[in-house]
Amino acid sequence: MTASIPIGGLLSDKFNRKIVMMSSVGVTMLCLFPMFMTLNGDHLGLHLLFEIVVGSCLGLFWGGRAAFYAESFPTHVRCTAIALAFGISHSVFAGTTPLFAEIIMRNTGSCLCLAGVMFAFAIFAMLALSRLRDRTAQPLL
Repeated sequence: MTASIPIGGLLSDKFNRKIVMMSSVGVTMLCLFPMFMTLNGDHLGLHLLFEIVVGSCLGLFWGGRAAFYAESFPTHVRCTAIALAFGISHSVFAGTTPLFAEIIMRNTGSCLCLAGVMFAFAIFAMLALSRLRDRTAQPLL
């Protein structure tokens, strides 16, 4: 994932940030269920391949994310808006995800449910990205 972050940044600068981010989420969505299905089996090599693809896609997404955030808000509120959006969303979702994952696993006994939850979040990400305006290479002032 770390190696793909600068590649994502370059691609998002060269092309359209929104397209790079949506493409990476889309490929991740395609890999979620196969990745979790191979987790409990004898397909370690295939599982590692899916892990690498998903990790690389996350890196591609993160590569253009900071610039996308900066371009999404007017200059006079940019820092505050990014800090609030990032801080609140990460504390609510990233902070509680391990707890909910544990509850889901205990109640269902299936890791495929976790793939379903991740898939649902990916759908929300795609919807949010589709609604936002891409301002790649536009003046920010």
